[in-house]
Amino acid sequence: MDAVSHNHWVHWNFNEDIFGKYDWTQEPTASLQQLYEVRARSIREKYSFVALEFSGGSDSWNVLNSFCRQGLKVDLIIHRVIESCVGEKSDFSPTNYWAEGKFQAWGGFQQFQQLVPGMKWATWDIEKVITDNWKQGPRDILSNNIILPTFVPSDGYFDINPFKLPNLPSTAYIFGIDKPIVELCDDGWYLVFYDDQVLHKGVYERAMSGIAWHDLFFYWDPDCVPLLIKQAHTVMNFFKKHPDHKNLLKSRGNRNQQHKNLIKSLIYPDYRDIWQVRKPVGTVSSDRDVWFQSQYKQNQAAKNWYQTAKNYSDSVSALVHATPFEKYTHPDPSDSQFTVLSSCPSREYYLGPP
Repeated sequence: MDAVSHNHWVHWNFNEDIFGKYDWTQEPTASLQQLYEVRARSIREKYSFVALEFSGGSDSWNVLNSFCRQGLKVDLIIHRVIESCVGEKSDFSPTNYWAEGKFQAWGGFQQFQQLVPGMKWATWDIEKVITDNWKQGPRDILSNNIILPTFVPSDGYFDINPFKLPNLPSTAYIFGIDKPIVELCDDGWYLVFYDDQVLHKGVYERAMSGIAWHDLFFYWDPDCVPLLIKQAHTVMNFFKKHPDHKNLLKSRGNRNQQHKNLIKSLIYPDYRDIWQVRKPVGTVSSDRDVWFQSQYKQNQAAKNWYQTAKNYSDSVSALVHATPFEKYTHPDPSDSQFTVLSSCPSREYYLGPP
C-alpha cells in the first residue's frame, strides 16, 4: 500500500548487509556434503536443543541427513499432519499431501534413528488447531503475511508449542528452506531469493508473538553463505554443461515440478524419492487444503477464512487497479477467483557470465 502511494514498488531486503559482502562468483572448493555437515555441526554446537520441522521431502530430509551422517542428534522431529485427510498410497494428487508422513517421512525417520538412537518423533495433527483458529473470525489482512488456512499464525488462539520445546534462545527450530533459484539473464547467471518461501512459515509473526527460541532456516541463512554459493554454482555448472536443459530456465520465479526435481537431484545427491505427491500450489488458496476450504458455505471457521481471502483479493485488486503495478498481481494458481500479489524477489547475486 505504501509503495503504490509513493509510485515505487517494494524492494525486499533479505540479509543484504551480509550477503552483499561475498564474492558470489567464487565457488567454494569444499563439496556440498562437507558444507552441509559444517552447517549441521555449527548449529548443534551453538544450540542446546534442536528441533526440526520434517515433512520427509528433499529439503528437510537433507537437513536430517546432514546431522545424522555425523552422529549428531536432532532432539525432536516434528511432523505436521491432518490425519483425517490421509488418503491411499496410490493417490499422488496434491490433495493427498497430508499422506507424506505415513508413506515417506516416517520411514525416513526410522532409518535415521538407526544412525542416531534416541531421537524423538512428534506428530502434530493440526486439523483442530486450524479450525479453532479460524472460528475466531475473519482476519485483518494486514496482520499476517500469508492467508493460507494452514499457515496463519495464532494471534494467541492456540498453543504454538504443544511439545514443550525449551522456550529459550538456546533452542533452534529448523526449517528446510529452500532450494537455490538460479536465473539466466542476458549478462550472466544470478542467484535470487523469493519472499513467499520465507513468509509461508510465518516466522516473522511468531517472532513478534514473543517466543524466545530461534526459528532457523538451514539453507537461506547469513551463517552459511558459502553453502548457498556452492549450491548456486552446482546448478549453474550443470546448465552450462547441458544446454539442452536450458528450456527449464525460460520462466523466472517459481519453476515447474520438472525443474524442481532436477535441482534437488543436483544439490541433494543422497536423496531418493520414496513417495511424494505433486506439489500443491496457491497463495491464499491451496489444493492441499480443500478439506477445509470446501466447507466455506456451511462451516463458520471456513467462512471466516474465505472472507479473509476475499478481503485480501479485493484489496490487492483495488490497490493496483489503473496503476503501473498491476503486473505485480495475478490469479491464484489454485483458485482463480482470488487475485494475489506476485512473489517479491531479493537483490540478484551475480554468479558468472552466460
